[in-house]
Amino acid sequence: QLGGGTGGADGFVFMLQGDGLNALGDAGSALGYDDLSGGTAIGNSLAVEFDNFDFGTWDPNRNHVSVLRDGSVSNALATQATLPAGVDLNNGDEYRAWIEYDGSTNDLSVFIANLDLAQTKTEILAVNVGDLDGILGDTAYAGFSAGNGGLTNAHEILDWELSILI
Repeated sequence: QLGGGTGGADGFVFMLQGDGLNALGDAGSALGYDDLSGGTAIGNSLAVEFDNFDFGTWDPNRNHVSVLRDGSVSNALATQATLPAGVDLNNGDEYRAWIEYDGSTNDLSVFIANLDLAQTKTEILAVNVGDLDGILGDTAYAGFSAGNGGLTNAHEILDWELSILI
């Protein structure tokens, strides 16, 4: 659930990362993931970005979802710039998102639904991301990171679940 500001700021990422418990990128448009101001990026990582701010340089708009790798918000593996009708990541509505990875094909899919509008699960993005073991290393951590710069916004994870099927 994102909202509280008129122009967005800046969004959040769900990530799997192998850089350790204390890994943290820069603030603002770096979303705690990248090193946009010369800090440290979370390098061994794969992330799904829910972005509600148009940074301009690499963002297509203020309402998009991207798949990121190796601590880079500026070089997405895939971006969905046109979200389904009724999906505005800055309107404060409650959304449910699903991220599914198939280890046999290395395909990652992202789904979303606006619960306030009783929407059903809709696939918005699909991309082959490569082998997660090669990206993350031997140990991986799952979690969220968010950022905002000069604008105010709330980034709320109301509930989440991680399921691993072997």
